[in-house]
Amino acid sequence: MAKLSLDHGVAVDHNLEGEQSLAAYRHSPFTGWTFLVAVPMREVTGTFARSLLIAGTVTLGLLAVGVALAVHMARGMTNAVEALAHSASALGHGGPVMPVVTGMRETDAVAEALHASSVKLATREEELRRLNETLEERVAQRSHELSEAAASLVHARKAEAIGRLTGGTAHDFNNLLMAVTGNLDLLNKRLGDDDLRKYVDRARQAAERGSKLTAQLLAFARRQRLTVEPMDMSAMIDGMQALLDRSLGGAFRVEIRHPAHPAWALGDHSQLELVVLNLALNARDAMPQGGTIEIEIGGARVETAPETPEAPPAGDYVTLSVADAGTGMAPDVLAQMWEPFFTTKGPSAGSGLGLSQVLGVIKQLGGGARVETAPGNGTRVTIYVPVAAPAEAEAPEPAADLRPADLRGVRVLLVDDDAEVRRTTAALLTDLGCTPEPVDSGPAALARLAEGDLPQLVVMDYAMPGMTGSEAARRIAERWPSLPILLVTGYMEGEALEHAWHGPVLGKPFTEAQLAKQVAELLRSRA
Repeated sequence: MAKLSLDHGVAVDHNLEGEQSLAAYRHSPFTGWTFLVAVPMREVTGTFARSLLIAGTVTLGLLAVGVALAVHMARGMTNAVEALAHSASALGHGGPVMPVVTGMRETDAVAEALHASSVKLATREEELRRLNETLEERVAQRSHELSEAAASLVHARKAEAIGRLTGGTAHDFNNLLMAVTGNLDLLNKRLGDDDLRKYVDRARQAAERGSKLTAQLLAFARRQRLTVEPMDMSAMIDGMQALLDRSLGGAFRVEIRHPAHPAWALGDHSQLELVVLNLALNARDAMPQGGTIEIEIGGARVETAPETPEAPPAGDYVTLSVADAGTGMAPDVLAQMWEPFFTTKGPSAGSGLGLSQVLGVIKQLGGGARVETAPGNGTRVTIYVPVAAPAEAEAPEPAADLRPADLRGVRVLLVDDDAEVRRTTAALLTDLGCTPEPVDSGPAALARLAEGDLPQLVVMDYAMPGMTGSEAARRIAERWPSLPILLVTGYMEGEALEHAWHGPVLGKPFTEAQLAKQVAELLRSRA
């Protein structure tokens, strides 16, 4: 070994066998000895190589494990992201999103949120679908209702226009009939020849038919003044049995059914009799070969709004049904049956006002009508008349006996703008023993009364130009409250007249007997 020059150190040298070695030495100052440790180089280099190999192997193994773990984690994340992307795409297209479990808290939370959103979206889409379905139904229903409302409005306007026309015509016609019937009454009392009287009677019968026609016109126009009072519908029908038998003829049998107890209704007795007669005659015409006509009294409660213009409003009613087993009506005929002047009969068989009059009266009473019919299966028409409350269902007291002799010497202020009617009415009053003083307007009547020397009675026309009869009557009543007033009119405005005047009213055309009764009754009530 080479000479060591330092106290300690490491050196490479050869050992005694000549093998290269790595030696480490240190000199001890206490003993003077030098300690030396030598390791053959082959041992040193061999251990390092093995260590390096082991370290490399371990490193490569750890690297492989890390790569495998990274690949696994990357694949898991990739799958999770792909699943989330698929769910998001499905949600975007409105499809269902199934729950996804990736094992990663973050992605699982996102997946759960997407699933919840999908469920909410599906629920809202279902709600929207249902809303759309119901919306279509509601739109269709609303469109149908609007169509029906428009048709009802057109019908109402047409009916109002025709009503105004017929009402005005009826007023003028009643004035003409007033002159005719009044003069016929006067003529009949002065004729001693029975052969001549029969001609007067025929003329009076024709005038009465004309009066009934104007009554139909006013009933359709709902302008007649009804005498609404409690009445027993069952008793009314029983009292009409003989009239119906005569009117319908021997080929027909009338079968009446009604409850054992009274069927109290609020109606106009005479107008409802005409309604029943009209319906019975229509039933007769539907059965040319004869048959049975059923008339039934009952009761009904209506809880819904009217479905058609003629249907009754909600309320309690006494019902009256007239049924036949005739030809029935086709839908197009049924749709027009209440129209004025509509008829399936020939021109000489009817005016087409019968059913219009029926509906006009019933509607003015606050009721309605319904029809059940089919071609070949007959027809049942049911009218609805408002029920009378128990307290109202009391029989009226009989009127006192009124004699024309009560009118002798009575001074009457007669007010009418129609000269012919004024002359005729004055003649009737004179014939009754009264002393009439005719004037032609409301202002003229007020001026005459202002002069003093008041008459005992005022007979005044309602429909006059300028100041109406009701306005003149109101002013007279305010200034001379003790003076009785009788309003006469051929144009009954129904509710309008009742609102404007609460006193007695006599409809044109009237007979001498009717005039005498009204005047005597009014004077007696003020006595």
